[in-house]
Amino acid sequence: MATPYQYNRLNKDDAAVLMVDHQAGLVSLVQDYPPNEFKNNVLALADIAKFFNLPTILTTSFEQGPNGPIVPELKEMFPDAPYIARPGQINAWDNDDFVAAVKATGKKQLIIAGIVTDVCVTFVALSAIEAGFDVFVVTDASGTFDETVRAAAWERMSAAGVQLLNWFAVACELHRDWRNDIEGLGNMLSNHIPPLSGLDDQLLCSHRSVVFWGSGFAPKTLPEHELSLPVRFHDHPSPAAHDYCQSACHRRHYPSCAIRPRSRIRRVDQRHRCRCPPV
Repeated sequence: MATPYQYNRLNKDDAAVLMVDHQAGLVSLVQDYPPNEFKNNVLALADIAKFFNLPTILTTSFEQGPNGPIVPELKEMFPDAPYIARPGQINAWDNDDFVAAVKATGKKQLIIAGIVTDVCVTFVALSAIEAGFDVFVVTDASGTFDETVRAAAWERMSAAGVQLLNWFAVACELHRDWRNDIEGLGNMLSNHIPPLSGLDDQLLCSHRSVVFWGSGFAPKTLPEHELSLPVRFHDHPSPAAHDYCQSACHRRHYPSCAIRPRSRIRRVDQRHRCRCPPV
């Protein structure tokens, strides 16, 4: 009789993040994601680690050679994190200092990302599984030569019991419930997912509140007398520019927009001033 499946989900109180070999010389090897997309994914994972206060370990290999130093953004984001500059070990798990740093976190779940997927990530993931850890590899914050190589690495890790998920799934599984600091999570997500039109009324209207999102704006909550009005996001080139604006302002700046905000929608508060770009 087959053993029933048990869903082993990420737990923010029992997880650590391992950023493996995100080095300047290795980034150029990543061909399975566009450069800007890959950078966004890596920094999104880093932001998740900071948002949930997850212990984070940085490691590099053979910095003096062609691999080069760690990408500066990660070092700046985690200035106090354990930083293991391996002199040459390809598999970070072969480095005693790295393994000691992992065990010192006291966490059972390891969230791993790195370059390249089939070597630096896979070797650590398999070694950690063997050592008894629960391993979660962040697929889109790890990169390699091409999609064929990536698929083979994913299959190898998955067969060994590694869970594969992207950075957004990591954030959601750690967060569990949108009502847990939706404004904080929303701020973080909006930095990495520009079109948030999918997260509209159903998500943002819980507990009779409506949260507006937009680059350059902190999330706001409508006052009680506004809550009966549905809020819609729009698909023109700069939706964030008028999220807070009155309908007249919207019509003036976006005359061809097919979605009209209701005429009764007012400003979030009296201090708001229109930030629409001049026409």
